[in-house]
Amino acid sequence: MNGGANNFYELNKKVNLDTFSRFGETFELRLMHTMLSDDMFTKSIIKSINPRFFSNITIQNICTEMLNAYHQDDIIPDLETIEYRVKGQSFNVEQSFKIEIALSQLRKLDDEPKKDIASIKNLTIDFCRNKALNLVNTQIAKMVRQEDHAGYANAEKLIREALDIGTITDMGESVFDNIEDVLTKDFRSPIPTGITHLDEIMNGGLAKQELGLIIAPFGTGKTTMLTKMANHALNMGKNVVQIFFEDTVKVIKQKHAACWTGIELNNLSEPQYKPKVLKIINERKKNCGKLTLKRMSSSDTTMKDIKNFIKDLQDSGETIDLVFLDYIDVVVPEGGGTGKDWESEGKIMREFESLLSELDIAGWTAVQGNRDSVGAEVVEANMMGGSIKKAQIGHFICSIAKTLEQKESGRATIAILKSRFGKDGLIIDDIIFDNARVKIEIYHHNKEATTINSHNKSEAQRSEEDYNNFVENFDIDGLDATPPEI
Repeated sequence: MNGGANNFYELNKKVNLDTFSRFGETFELRLMHTMLSDDMFTKSIIKSINPRFFSNITIQNICTEMLNAYHQDDIIPDLETIEYRVKGQSFNVEQSFKIEIALSQLRKLDDEPKKDIASIKNLTIDFCRNKALNLVNTQIAKMVRQEDHAGYANAEKLIREALDIGTITDMGESVFDNIEDVLTKDFRSPIPTGITHLDEIMNGGLAKQELGLIIAPFGTGKTTMLTKMANHALNMGKNVVQIFFEDTVKVIKQKHAACWTGIELNNLSEPQYKPKVLKIINERKKNCGKLTLKRMSSSDTTMKDIKNFIKDLQDSGETIDLVFLDYIDVVVPEGGGTGKDWESEGKIMREFESLLSELDIAGWTAVQGNRDSVGAEVVEANMMGGSIKKAQIGHFICSIAKTLEQKESGRATIAILKSRFGKDGLIIDDIIFDNARVKIEIYHHNKEATTINSHNKSEAQRSEEDYNNFVENFDIDGLDATPPEI
């Protein structure tokens, strides 16, 4: 894996170094805790780290054992492994006592909020890169003085390695690795939507690192469906982030209140309902997760802005399970639009998928349907506005359709357009979809979902029957044979 100690590790032994103590008294302890609890971060810096970067002798000893475990045994140790290895060393009584205190402090950090983790990582990476680049500079200066042209290739390699500090090269994974995890029934650990039959079709819901997409024309209920699913996840104890661009925080809070109470949005603040609403919400508050609502600018928000916001929450100690983005059509490409926004839509969706994978969360978003989707009985994939590349990326894609009659009666038709973990090409007709109460329910008579092809054939057959009935009952004698005046 390593091929011996890294160049920077060897070179750093020969020079005088300043230390991590420049970042404050507790930095070194918190950095060591981060290195013992975050394998990916440690792998990104371990070839350039040196025990002498730490001013604390005890942390130096712990760092030395970490490097020994890496170079000798090809592992990144955790706290338990380090504790075992350190206690196996021959230290004097005083140093053994100090190491025990340091290990105790590291264990305590497990239970404390993970504050400023991003800052600790960034400072460490910059520190290690600077040290590496200084060493490269020294080596190049020596080569120039000695006219060692053959060594320039090695200097180029050192520069590249220095700039790569803090990054991870993913070499893939063997198909045989952790195969037992794949064979467990619930290896996806999906988060249900709360819409019963939909969860059955989705094999339990959406799992972490999976992207769900809703296609619907304007005014149909994209926000209703996203809020309904966010509310259900919250009730299950999940930590949820709901990001939106067009509604206000107050409006979204009202929608959640409607989810909990079943009271129409317009009636929530009425005197006769208000006490009941507050009582129900206070009860819910005791047994649910955390929901963070965030309104972002509808004119210049990029996926990087969204990622940074979620990372800030995670770095402050929050665990995020699920993010809802209402809706992705509003997100702009990095650096602004090109004049052909549809060209960047696929890239933005890909960035959202990468965000979910990197931060290990599940994500739902929505896109606007095109003109043909308005009033359609079923919204199909070709009715999505903008670039079709947006639909190529999602793990699960469904659509919401409402005819004028369905809008008036609070109903809708959901079509399953794509699913990587269940059946697709299905239609669930005429479900309860009440925007006023933020209520979506699929009753037993809806459970027999038909396929889109069967639905379309039925529609064509009904149209033909209607036409035949019209022809059979057409009363030609009742027509006025006189041509109309022009």
